[in-house]
Amino acid sequence: RVLNDNVAMSNNETAKRTYRGAGIAYYYLKDFSKSTDYINKALGYSEIPDLNNDCYLYLGAIKEVQGDSQGAYDSYVKALQLNPSSLMATVGKYKAALALGKTDEAKQTLNDGLTLKAATSQDKYMYAKLQFYNNDQAAQTGLMNAAEQGYPEAYLFLGQAAEQQGHHDMAISYFKTYSSKTGDESNIILCSQLAKCYMNKQDFDNAAIWADRGADLNASSYELLEVRLLQISIYQKSGKTENAWTLAQKYKKLYPNDAKMTAEYNTIQGIVGQNQ
Repeated sequence: RVLNDNVAMSNNETAKRTYRGAGIAYYYLKDFSKSTDYINKALGYSEIPDLNNDCYLYLGAIKEVQGDSQGAYDSYVKALQLNPSSLMATVGKYKAALALGKTDEAKQTLNDGLTLKAATSQDKYMYAKLQFYNNDQAAQTGLMNAAEQGYPEAYLFLGQAAEQQGHHDMAISYFKTYSSKTGDESNIILCSQLAKCYMNKQDFDNAAIWADRGADLNASSYELLEVRLLQISIYQKSGKTENAWTLAQKYKKLYPNDAKMTAEYNTIQGIVGQNQ
């Protein structure tokens, strides 16, 4: 147990620091409910306003994990209001805005972030992320430095960059390195990208395993779009047309205006019709 709720606080500053510390501790213990409760308690005190930025960053990260894109967006916006030069909040707001379909705002957030200065190793990693989102090849140097400096998440981005360049085995190696260093196999990027790598290698069994795992995750509809598309394509290419058709029908209901699916949907529908 990190904190006894009944502990007497000598003053408001002590209370705020204690609740913030407990919230962070529970965050790393992955008890996001308690983490949120304690961070909100810390935010309830007006003392030491400098700590509020930190609190909103953790709240944003929690909301991301929980698939609450609006909650993440709101938290990162508040963090940026307190510290407009926060690269971590900028990255968070960019991702949340995209997940909410706020594409123009996301692009503006990205452009604003690329004008910021990165001083610490963490800031340099966040800046490399922004470069990656901006399709800047210079991102790979920053991402590799971050990976070597103890930021295992960087391997997810290195894997994506390798896959984009057609280096499927190298990409899989980066993704597996991320998984081995973190123990995380329930990350939407990991699942969708491994599914894509294996599909491009014509290894449809492994591709389906990772696509199915990704589609079952608790994430926003936007974040799940790619892996759901991959699921359909994998099952179609592996000859499991009935499975692909079931998924395609479900997809059309979830994303009725997605033009990317139209051609594939019609193709699968035609194949199923011929088999009936």
